[in-house]
Amino acid sequence: MELTASTFNPILLANTGEKTVTHETKTAVSDEAIAELAARAGAGSIDAFEELALRFEPRIYGFLCRHVGNAQDAQDLTQETFVRAWRGMHRFDPKREFATWLFVIARRAAANHFRARRFHDELNDDLPDAAAQPAASAASGDDADRLWRAAKRLKPRFYEALWLRYGEDFSLGQTARVMGLTTIHAKVILHRARKELARHFKREAL
Repeated sequence: MELTASTFNPILLANTGEKTVTHETKTAVSDEAIAELAARAGAGSIDAFEELALRFEPRIYGFLCRHVGNAQDAQDLTQETFVRAWRGMHRFDPKREFATWLFVIARRAAANHFRARRFHDELNDDLPDAAAQPAASAASGDDADRLWRAAKRLKPRFYEALWLRYGEDFSLGQTARVMGLTTIHAKVILHRARKELARHFKREAL
């Protein structure tokens, strides 16, 4: 299997039989509408923040599931993420993208979780897939399943970069901001991750 950016995007994590969340579905609410909701929430509107939470909760939960490998921990961290976000909304800069700001909070919550529990960085194979599908639509369920299972065996940072870029359909810049990297560094990590995956499938074919 030749691995390129176009091979990876679009794909599904697994063929679960659940309704696919397409890129078009996720972008039904425009960036301008999200920005408006974030501005209102920053001004103290709980209704606006609850609307944001409803729209982003599945993605945050899915992201955290793939970080901690445990549904209950992911649920707890998802709740913690939104509590922290609400407490920090008054400091939110409307010039920033709300999605990347929120994912940074989720990532920090997961990092604190790992430090507190002394978890290692291995990603569990028994992740619940139905709660949050990737951003992209499926090219092939079987191929997607193979790709993501192989990706989970990579270094956690490689897997995280791949998931943000292709699972969440974030741009390279957004991926870099969530991971706290420069755009060039994120690009290098993605390149190395795809290269590692290519090596994996080459060994598998031997």
